[in-house]
Amino acid sequence: GESAQDVAVRAMARSLCALHSAGLGYERITLREQLVFEARKRATKLAAAYDELAPALDSVVEICAQQREALPVAEAALLHGDAHINQFLIADGEAVMFDFDELTCGDAEHDLANFIISLQLDTPSGSERDAIASFLHECAQCMTRPVDPALLLWHYRVQLNSKAYRAFWRQAPHAQAIVARAVALASEK
Repeated sequence: GESAQDVAVRAMARSLCALHSAGLGYERITLREQLVFEARKRATKLAAAYDELAPALDSVVEICAQQREALPVAEAALLHGDAHINQFLIADGEAVMFDFDELTCGDAEHDLANFIISLQLDTPSGSERDAIASFLHECAQCMTRPVDPALLLWHYRVQLNSKAYRAFWRQAPHAQAIVARAVALASEK
């Protein structure tokens, strides 16, 4: 049978997909240019704090800036804006989202990437690969359009930058290790 983690991850995928397919009309706020601008600003601050990570941080931001123009135009979706595993309550195999203070519109891949990062950095090591595969499989079943791999990878890199900055800014325990892991993941080909 399915593990409890698999059931929960699939339920969270269905919940996010339901939000993304909501037919609410909002002006698109999460513009890609703005995301690159914010990523560059955060990378500069991180590089000042962690000299050894500066080249990798610069490289990731440049990749995102260069790829932005070539990304496909996707239909705007209603986004949670801060989708991660701690934003859901699970009951009877279903997930309920909360904390909508970053609600916006944009590419669904923005939320998906943020959730994947949460699985990588906020779950016990070793179980994240299966959880990510299960999550993406469930998304493929319930999204109104296919997940675009280029958009997902682009948002993944941008969101890793944001996750690294949040750990630094909050002075999270082991912030330097979190920043280093996020930068390493964002740098992977």
